[in-house]
Amino acid sequence: MFKRRASLALLLVLTALVLGVSAAFAQEVVYVYPFGGTFSATADEEVHIEWYWLAQTKGLVNVFLRHSSESYVLTGPKGFEWSMSPQEAEELWGPVATVTNPEDYFICPKPTYSFVGWEATLPKLDPGTYTLVLTQVYNQPVNDGWHTCVWADTGEPAATPPSLYRGTSIFATTIVVE
Repeated sequence: MFKRRASLALLLVLTALVLGVSAAFAQEVVYVYPFGGTFSATADEEVHIEWYWLAQTKGLVNVFLRHSSESYVLTGPKGFEWSMSPQEAEELWGPVATVTNPEDYFICPKPTYSFVGWEATLPKLDPGTYTLVLTQVYNQPVNDGWHTCVWADTGEPAATPPSLYRGTSIFATTIVVE
């Protein structure tokens, strides 16, 4: 399970790099991926949440969009800080895009993959430790097709077949603001 989540996190970073998103490395903004882990920021930096869904086809991305929902709750030193409902998150999704597979990372049957994403800015965070909880619900099983790909360097499967997501998943991400 962790290997699959790590694969998805790597795919998210690769997508940002393929698209030329260099802003992720700017010092004024810290990008948080809500799948767990710890992110550091200063009180002067904006904290943005970035969320992507990648799949082998546009059809699989559209199934994800129709059959899943996410909600977010941020708590901190003062308790509740911010939240985003599933309806608010749904409104943020951009158009589905297709890009060429980075074959130096993955070898897949199709030369492209598709994705959709969004970005949201958190309110200004004072120094302290915050917890961002993502609750993700799949109303029916959703497949991303990554089990059809292998890692270019090892030839090992990129995901465990059938790379199917179902039910409810909860992720807690820590944001430390200095």
